[in-house]
Amino acid sequence: MPLLNLLANLRRNLFTRPRMERDLDEEVHAYLDQLTDERRAAGMGPSEARRAALIEFGGLEQVKEEVRQARTGQMLEEMLQDLRYGFRALRKHPAFTVVAILALALGIGANTAMFSVAYGILMRPLPYADADRVAVVYMRFFPRDFAFGTLSIRDYLMWKENNRAFEDPSLFTSTRMDVGGKEGVPEQVQGASVTAGFFSTLAVRPLIGRTFAAGEDQPATGALAVLSESIWRRRFAASPAVLGETILVNGAPTKVIGVMPGVFRFPQQQTEVWTNLLLTPPARFGPWFYRGVARLKPGVTLQQAQAETNHIGLRLMQQNSNYHRLTLPVLGLRDALLGTTLKPAILVLAGAVGLVLLIAVVNVANLVLARATVREREMALRRALGGGRGRLVRQLLTESVLLAAMGGAAGLALAWGGIELIRAWNPGNLPLIDSVRLDAGALGFMILVSMLTGVLFGLAPTLESTRADLNAAIKEGGRAGSSSRARGRTRAALVISEIAISLMLLVGAGLLLRSFGNLQRVTGGFSTPPRQILTML
Repeated sequence: MPLLNLLANLRRNLFTRPRMERDLDEEVHAYLDQLTDERRAAGMGPSEARRAALIEFGGLEQVKEEVRQARTGQMLEEMLQDLRYGFRALRKHPAFTVVAILALALGIGANTAMFSVAYGILMRPLPYADADRVAVVYMRFFPRDFAFGTLSIRDYLMWKENNRAFEDPSLFTSTRMDVGGKEGVPEQVQGASVTAGFFSTLAVRPLIGRTFAAGEDQPATGALAVLSESIWRRRFAASPAVLGETILVNGAPTKVIGVMPGVFRFPQQQTEVWTNLLLTPPARFGPWFYRGVARLKPGVTLQQAQAETNHIGLRLMQQNSNYHRLTLPVLGLRDALLGTTLKPAILVLAGAVGLVLLIAVVNVANLVLARATVREREMALRRALGGGRGRLVRQLLTESVLLAAMGGAAGLALAWGGIELIRAWNPGNLPLIDSVRLDAGALGFMILVSMLTGVLFGLAPTLESTRADLNAAIKEGGRAGSSSRARGRTRAALVISEIAISLMLLVGAGLLLRSFGNLQRVTGGFSTPPRQILTML
């Protein structure tokens, strides 16, 4: 019942305020009349009795304000008043409002888009069951010194035979494939050759049909293919009749047995065809075209699996004298998809975008501080009329947060457009690009950033506005006093901060451009420039 009474009082105070004010006015005057009658009964004249009653009662408006402060929901009512006043104040100065909103929209929108990219690629759960238990196995040895190099079929078979940490290791390799059919022009797509346990290791189900069964990677098995949903819809009109149909893959007749859903993009983002890799018994080590993928057994950690594969590497070196300092690096599935350079690049870019937001905050803080100089007399009058410093601080912070909320709303539109552009452009063929989207997490991030931004750029100007000397501010020419010197020091500090942050951004951008230029000049060890070399498939 107390909660119901509280809610009823809150509803009455918020939605029937005119009637509440009339009742309060009637009650106050009735009590004042009662005091007046008591004084007249004591022998005072009408005017004298009224005056004595007013002295005892106190100021009418002060008493009303005390009653209002005791009402349920008064703080909420004051917040609504602050919001209404903030809207009027911002509408009164459209040039200031538009410039501030645009600056904040750029900073908040860029950060929201960057958060969506970072979260989608680095943190969003992968579309595989228990993806943190899946690992990719590489091979590194001298003289072929590739940190995340490839295995041969013979290496894989020995790893699989001696493995105790993984469940049914599989093998895969990415390659370009020519896909043709009975009709239409053949096209070249990204494909992959995989062993039978590849799809079961990743715990993915086909959209229609089936995946490779056990034993369908043996030499006696015919050529089989699983298509992606994208090529199934594009080339085969999403017809279920494609199951069992024979198509040409690299000129060889291949039977289609299944179609994978569009969310499955492994080992590469553009992979559209998976064929069964036939494990012909190898007579030697090499060629090194393949990588392993496997799921950790229950209770086995990635570190334990790494230690075991290192022991298997020692056995491989004993069998092949050409292997020197051989290791079998084991990476989690996400790290394998991202590689070694993408994560640091995203984090560096996120830091740079964060600095852009700081520059926007400093710019808007300067604008608010300049506007506070104009409003100095207004704030002084408010304090002189009884407005408390805390109440004024809350009012000015409400205006700042309201301005930041408008900037956040505009930034949300920019973030949505930026994310759609990144998804369509996909610079550098980003993995997991389908996981980048504007969702509830990004919306929450935008709201949080907007609120923090409003407090950051509004706090210093607000404190400066309420710290001014009342007499100097109200008098003509009071702006030239100590408060103006304090504002000048604050503006100078903000300008210095903005220049420092901008310099950091310029230096970082210069270093990134220099690194990009160096990458463009890498020859890969070829004596002939790569642009003069052609390949044929």
